[in-house]
Amino acid sequence: RRFIESIQEEDEECIDQECFVCLQLLQLAKIAGLQEEGSRRHFSTVMIDSLASSETPDELVEECVEALRATFEKESDFFGAMAVILETLISSDSFEGDENKNHARVLFIFSVVLGKASSELSSHDIMYVMEKVISSAVTSPNATIREIAIGCLGKLGLFLTESTVLCEFKPILLKIASNTEEAIPCRGQS
Repeated sequence: RRFIESIQEEDEECIDQECFVCLQLLQLAKIAGLQEEGSRRHFSTVMIDSLASSETPDELVEECVEALRATFEKESDFFGAMAVILETLISSDSFEGDENKNHARVLFIFSVVLGKASSELSSHDIMYVMEKVISSAVTSPNATIREIAIGCLGKLGLFLTESTVLCEFKPILLKIASNTEEAIPCRGQS
C-alpha cells in the first residue's frame, strides 16, 4: 500500500527504496520455494496481478516474471499465466490510455520469458500470440517499442522454424537495418 502511494505521489526516493525492498523479497520468494499449494496459488495470483498492472514499476518486472516462473512446477502452467497477463494488458479497458506503456510491458515480459524458456514454448499456444505481437511491434512508429520488439524478435527466432524467420522476419529486419533514418540501436539490433 505504501509503495502504491509513493508511485501515485511520484516520490522518487521512496519509490527507489520500496523497489529495492520488493526486489529483495522477490529474490527470497524464488529461493524459499512455495511448497504449500495455497501459498503457491496466492503468490502466483499476486505476481500475475502485479505484472498486469501498469502501476508496477518496470524495475520489478523481470523479478516478478522469474518469481512467477518459480511458482509453477510445469512450464506449460507458467505459459498459461503469461497468457492471462497478456490478455489483461491488451484488453480494451487497460490498453486505451497507456497503449505504449502496456505494449512496452508486454514486450518486456516476452523478452524475459523468451530469454529462459525451454523448447516446450514452441508447442504452446502463447507462441503464436508472441509472434503476432512482436511482428507488429517491429514496425511500430514508436522507436522505443520497435527497439524492444527487435530484441524480442532475436530471441523469438530461436523458437521458430528457419523458413518462418527467413520468409517473414528477414525482410523486415533488412529494411530496418538499411533505413538511415532509423535509430542506431534499432539498426544495430536488426
